[in-house]
Amino acid sequence: AQRQGRVPANEAAGFLRKIAQAVAYLHVRGLVHRDLKPANILLTQDDISKSDLNTVVVPQSLSQATPRLTDFGLSQFVNIKQDRLIAGTPSYMAPEQAEINSPVGPPVDVFALGAILYELLTGQPYRNAATNLKQLALPTQHNTFTDNLTQGIPDALLAIVQKCVQTSPQDRYADAGELVEALDEYFGVIAPRDRQRWESRLSLVFLAVLL
Repeated sequence: AQRQGRVPANEAAGFLRKIAQAVAYLHVRGLVHRDLKPANILLTQDDISKSDLNTVVVPQSLSQATPRLTDFGLSQFVNIKQDRLIAGTPSYMAPEQAEINSPVGPPVDVFALGAILYELLTGQPYRNAATNLKQLALPTQHNTFTDNLTQGIPDALLAIVQKCVQTSPQDRYADAGELVEALDEYFGVIAPRDRQRWESRLSLVFLAVLL
């Protein structure tokens, strides 16, 4: 069954932050996932049950679930040009992923994280499942952030989503770490500024989320 309905704003942001922390661990080590999507995020509760994000029916269950990243088959090192096989899932792919021989960096994962957060907040996918590769390079459609879809979402959180899904990678957060910091600021959390301490903290979070 598909997940139904919206997830409350702070619950969605907190859940996405956990995922972004795991992705940030990849980014600081020079890796890009390239295929972040709900189906590649397993959920555990009390370390017993597992289900992918697409099958969570009750939104409130996310607050009690621990996400675990899966499917690293498309992962690659930062800024290595894509081969002739364009890889990813169109509904969550950044525009540059549709370009052959285009260098791929952390902003592609930031885009996917933004698309996932949008879906949690609005109850609707950011892109239609039938999106083709040629459509990926088009600017965000005007009806994506209409009032009826975004009603009740705090402006500060909506701004984070919009920055994540910008068409140009230069206009997004540079990596998942910057996204985590933006979400920390949204929650009023003061994160450690020392990069080495921060990366050490990420490694622990990543192991907790991935294993």
